[in-house]
Order: sequence, then C-alpha cells, then structure tokens
Amino acid sequence: MTGYELETKNEGPGEQAATKNDVAELKMFIKSALAGEQALRVEHNQALSSLLSIYDSLCDQYYWIQDALSELTGTPKNHRLRLLHKDCAIALAKEIIDVLSRYGVRPFRETGKFNPRRHMAVTTVPTDRADLHHHIRRVNRVGFLKKTGDEDAIFRPQQVTVYIHSG
Repeated sequence: MTGYELETKNEGPGEQAATKNDVAELKMFIKSALAGEQALRVEHNQALSSLLSIYDSLCDQYYWIQDALSELTGTPKNHRLRLLHKDCAIALAKEIIDVLSRYGVRPFRETGKFNPRRHMAVTTVPTDRADLHHHIRRVNRVGFLKKTGDEDAIFRPQQVTVYIHSG
C-alpha cells in the first residue's frame, strides 16, 4: 500500500475520485510550472549569449580600429582618436561585464596547458619544442564561467591558438 491509499481508504468512492482529481491537477500544475521555469532559463541563457556576442563584436571593432589607426601617420589628431575610441570601448566592455556578473557570469583567461573542457582550439601552430605541445600560444577570445550553485560551469569556452609539436 502507498501512503495515498492509507489516507483515502476510509473515504467513499466519490471522495476518493475527487482527491485523485485534485492530485492529478496538482501534478499538471507542477509540470507546467517546471516547463515554464525551463523556458525562462533557456531565454535567460540566450540573452546572456547575446550580450557575449555584443562584447565580442566590440572587442573586434576595437582591435580593427587600433590596427587601422596605427597605419596612419602619428599625428596628434590620430592619437587623440585612438585614445577616445579606446576609452569608449573599455567603458562599454566594462559595462557589459558588469551586467553579466549580475547574472553570475564572469570572464576567465587562462594560459598554460590546453584543456578541452575549458578551451576551444580555433587554430594550431606547429612548434619544434616538445614541451610546448598542447599548450596555449594565444587567447583569441576570453571564456566565460557561470555560477551554478556552489560551482562555476563553463558558459562559453575560451577560444585559443594551441601549439602542436611537429617532431
């Protein structure tokens, strides 16, 4: 016997049917609430991913403008433009990082040994040095961690260039 049967064994057939209907309605309500919570979680993660895309685009534009301005002559006007753009880009990037941190997402930047659980190799570079095999040569894009309970989970892996020993 289950606990439910023990509680309802003294009830009449009509009361048992009503109780079973109440339990079925409660189960449907809980399932609906859980589905809604899951949908909100997916929507929340999509919004955070959109912020990461904006952050990446901002970083790309910053580096592109830095390269373009460095090719121009070193006039004071160009220097002021570069500083102004740098200040704006840094301020916007900090604001995006601040918003992400409110939702438990923070950037991480690691060097050293390549870890496929935390890093995504987007390019490889050959090396003659065996000690550098599977080590990070350069960070192409920072990764992001998301706080889940007491732990940090990878929200987006760090994109890196990795050394591959060619010997």
